[in-house]
Amino acid sequence: MTKFFDVRFMDVPDSVRDICDRYGPQVIGTMLAGGYNPSTPDLQAVYATNQTKLHARDWLTETTNIQDYRERWIPFRDLILEVLVVGLIGWELVLGVQQEKQQAKNFKDEREFLTALSQNTKTTADELVNLQKATDDMRTYLEQEVAQSKLNLAAAQRSAKASEASAQVAQNTLHVSERAYFAIQTELKKSPAVGEKLQGTLTMTNTGKTTATGFVCLTRIGFAKSDVPLEQIKTEIYRLMQIKPPSISVAGAGQNMEQEFASPSELTESTLHDLESGVSIFYVFVDASYYDFQNHQHTFTGCSHYDPISKKFINCSNYNKSD
Repeated sequence: MTKFFDVRFMDVPDSVRDICDRYGPQVIGTMLAGGYNPSTPDLQAVYATNQTKLHARDWLTETTNIQDYRERWIPFRDLILEVLVVGLIGWELVLGVQQEKQQAKNFKDEREFLTALSQNTKTTADELVNLQKATDDMRTYLEQEVAQSKLNLAAAQRSAKASEASAQVAQNTLHVSERAYFAIQTELKKSPAVGEKLQGTLTMTNTGKTTATGFVCLTRIGFAKSDVPLEQIKTEIYRLMQIKPPSISVAGAGQNMEQEFASPSELTESTLHDLESGVSIFYVFVDASYYDFQNHQHTFTGCSHYDPISKKFINCSNYNKSD
């Protein structure tokens, strides 16, 4: 007999062990304890001599020890697994808290940056206003001098107008070079497939040098037959598609504004065939507005449609413009 992990392993011949494994502890125990002579030849061979009975008894002892060991080990194993699961959940909560703190810090830094950028833009605008005021004061002074000397009136007026025009040109030049501009790009998220919606992403990039505030964008989508005029398609899509009130946001220089869109329903084999064959066309219309650093409102519109040949969105022949 040997003992391992509190289990007594008995020296039982393989022939007796095979018979006992075949019938199980209940049959072997009943045979030994009840003193019944079994009817099968292999059990009679075990029951025939005291030596084989002792081997059968040892097999029962070993089997019972193994079963007890399993009953003790399974609860302990389950406890270890539960402790590990609780530990993993706790660690995940700690990571979640740390991630939330980091996101809050990043949002605060971005807000401070945009605030500072907006303040710098406002300072520039104030300086332009002061320049305009100084030009007005200069023109008033020159007009007073002309009243005293009619001979110099024409020259003074030309000088004042030239100064005013120069200031206006400088202001307009600064506005044109520093204001926010937007570029639109429409992309598919994945290739069209039966049973799935046609999904895409609309990316609007501020390509200007200053921040755009009060940014609002409305996106409308829809299918139309290829032989229908574009103007009629736009009118019908605008009439049928009800959109939610848009959110107002701020876009810094170089910042991207993204909107996702999807077709109203999943593509069927018929609609996918019409789309890929060019019978029907999927359109995306965009209407957006924003304010530049001088609080001037600007608008831009976009129109693109899915091209089944290039598998991309291309611009429409009309309705792509900005002020």
